[in-house]
Amino acid sequence: MLAEYDYHCPSCNQLLNAENTVIFRIEKSTGEKGIIELDPKVGEYSYKCEPPMMFEKGEEIEFFCPACKVNLKSEKFSKFVELRLHVTSSIHFDMLFSRVFGDRRTYVITEDMTEKYGDNPEDLI
Repeated sequence: MLAEYDYHCPSCNQLLNAENTVIFRIEKSTGEKGIIELDPKVGEYSYKCEPPMMFEKGEEIEFFCPACKVNLKSEKFSKFVELRLHVTSSIHFDMLFSRVFGDRRTYVITEDMTEKYGDNPEDLI
């Protein structure tokens, strides 16, 4: 497992980390908008929203880059957010995490393998 995590927008390459969080703009299906901060540790699912929001289990949340405002929904796996995980300046991985509230699945995809985290991670995307 990786010890340091630098998350980047796959569109503009903006660093999404800030101190001990990863920051996104979000929008609920109701149109409610805000900022969400996620734990940067892969497989951890704590979060904080501003303004505070309630989510329903199974609700799909739209995640956006705070810099370029592009929707981070994976083109290949529509129930997931896709990011770039930079380990070093020359080593990058793809990372997917579920954008469905209550679905705790995260995948780090390397050239050789896929690391799986969360609940029922074998149910690959």
